[in-house]
Amino acid sequence: MYLRTVLLLKKTNISKERNLKHWIYLKIILNTFLVQVIFSMRNPIKITMVGNNGEKYSFLIKFGEDLRQDQRIQQLHKVINDALSNNAYCCDRKLSVLTYIVFPISTKLGMIEWINNTVTLKDLICESFPGGKESGIKQLQSKVVEHYRWLSEKSISSNKMVVYAEATINNNSMVTVAKFKQLVQSIPDDILRKSLLNLCYCAETYICLRSKFITSFSVLSICHWLLGIGDRHLDNTIVSTKTGFCIGIDFNFAFHTATSIQVIPELIPFRMSPHIVSLMTPLNLTGFIRETMVHTLKTLVDNRDMLLSVMQVFINDPSADWAKMAKTETLRIDSDFNSKEIQWFPKKKILSGKDKMNGINPIEILCRELENSCIPNDYKKALLNILKSDSQNSTYKRSKLQKFNITHNQQIDCLLDIATDHQILCLAYSGLQLWV
Repeated sequence: MYLRTVLLLKKTNISKERNLKHWIYLKIILNTFLVQVIFSMRNPIKITMVGNNGEKYSFLIKFGEDLRQDQRIQQLHKVINDALSNNAYCCDRKLSVLTYIVFPISTKLGMIEWINNTVTLKDLICESFPGGKESGIKQLQSKVVEHYRWLSEKSISSNKMVVYAEATINNNSMVTVAKFKQLVQSIPDDILRKSLLNLCYCAETYICLRSKFITSFSVLSICHWLLGIGDRHLDNTIVSTKTGFCIGIDFNFAFHTATSIQVIPELIPFRMSPHIVSLMTPLNLTGFIRETMVHTLKTLVDNRDMLLSVMQVFINDPSADWAKMAKTETLRIDSDFNSKEIQWFPKKKILSGKDKMNGINPIEILCRELENSCIPNDYKKALLNILKSDSQNSTYKRSKLQKFNITHNQQIDCLLDIATDHQILCLAYSGLQLWV
């Protein structure tokens, strides 16, 4: 197949910090190229091309999504990196978010830069199962089935929202926590540790890899919480097999749309499953994770004006997905819909990011988003009660936290408490596989 010469912007050097300052024009001049279908929900295509400098360049072609949102999230990540690099603590520890190029071609088509030497968190973990990757995938899938079967015990309906609603309403916290612990114990508690060890040649390399995994995952978690990014299943985080650096992908659910729009609302601020916590033994949540999160949040709050100014683009030019969500929300309240008057929706979404940087209790923000959801009132009430109650598996009392003007340390403690609450994790969508 003949490929017409095209012109691309390409980075000339990619350091560990992904230097984005040096660019050149690059021509793709090959008459053949490699195409590979990636089997997932939308079956994107990986295309590998050769430039006039003899190097190969890979991109992911995605259909059916407006990638302008992913592009803007990457722009926000670059601003976050600038803020982190200007903070002495964060700069000394090389805290950053790895960014990549996103090319929106239309509202339904786009290209994403392929990052080499990376695997999804799911593949990384499954490789360490006894029996190998295929066995690991089958075991994880069997747990998804087991989890959903347990949720279905309290319902005779085949409707997923009804199943989750009745499980949330009818199962008390002790029963729910016991089931979650059973699911967790069915997976070796050192599975993630073994996964990282398999990438290393010696103990010293493992210590460095683990440290980079922990710090990058912590920074990524705070950035995702600040931007309200949801749907953090095991395939939406990729890990560098060379450095252990964690990278977030697929930002279709941003600014709490996974909480307010989904029929099974997400309550977790970020992924912090028991096996990720186990990787930090013996310090667990009191060591690297918490310290990195506190300093990252403080740095971003100090640069709130810069971040909010970049977020303004979501209001000025809403994505196709947000326009659709605004229409759905408006029609639910008022049948007289004007497609030109949708700015209220992005403004409301951006407000959550502003409130987080102004020290509002994370539970208050989550409850507000949940109140705006379209789920049945009894399901909504049950979720709100769980959020406002204290966790069964923690001594932290999030119900005692004041609503406004809380410190960075209090925000992080509250977020970690929600993210590790076994009752919340067990009642979340089973496809997230939060027991791993």
